[in-house]
Amino acid sequence: HCEHLKSAHLGHGVTSIPDGCFGDCVELSDIKMPNTITRFGNNAFRFCHQLSDLTFPDSLKTIGNNAFTFTSIKNCHLDGSINITNIGDNAFMISKITEVVIGNNLLKMGNEAFRYCSNLERVVLGDSLHAISNAAFADCSKLTDVNIGSGLDTIYTSAFNGCRQIATITCTSIVPPFITATGFDEKCYANATLYVPMSAIGRYRSAREWKKFKHIVGVMNPDINGDKEVNIADVNTLIDSILAGEHSSNCDLNGDSEVNIADANILIDVAISR
Repeated sequence: HCEHLKSAHLGHGVTSIPDGCFGDCVELSDIKMPNTITRFGNNAFRFCHQLSDLTFPDSLKTIGNNAFTFTSIKNCHLDGSINITNIGDNAFMISKITEVVIGNNLLKMGNEAFRYCSNLERVVLGDSLHAISNAAFADCSKLTDVNIGSGLDTIYTSAFNGCRQIATITCTSIVPPFITATGFDEKCYANATLYVPMSAIGRYRSAREWKKFKHIVGVMNPDINGDKEVNIADVNTLIDSILAGEHSSNCDLNGDSEVNIADANILIDVAISR
């Protein structure tokens, strides 16, 4: 409750920020931390209204409940070398986040983790996450782009309810995840385009809740260069194909019989989600 604390530098060897450590430090805007921290405790930065930029340490594994509620954090990039495995309930609720990118290590996302993030526009979830929890992204009124990894099997109650601006959803699982009756907003079913693996398009068109989507598009195998990985090399191969005016069928990812920037955008989203 140090209301006038503006900055903090944590030394090497600190492994945890305890519960409530910087909570209610309403003027805190700058914090430096070492790559030894594995846990942000419950309410660790709650009500730090001025905290907008934070570099998450590579060592981070757990973000506690309400850790960043009512902060001005703008981006949640927990991919690459960051091995985050657990995000708690309400962890980033009512924050200023514009983009959430989570890699392939996250195992659990808490209820309402990103609810009421009114500036959130884009979500990318890696292949390790099995469930999107209750109201995890509910009422994110500016959310337009959602990318779901191949390991997801359940979307719980109101996960995306109130997200009426979603325009594109990319789901890479060949088995349609189970969705509760209110997983997505009704306007999303009517207006969004759902991109799914071409081999699974029939399953999505007949699966409970997924079949409500009016626009379901099958996407071809995104491994453009055939190296059994999906990464920037595939994006480069596709862009080279577009620039050369080539129209190889394996580059037509959205199945519209054309090879253009729309295919590149799909591939970039898929590559990032991996």
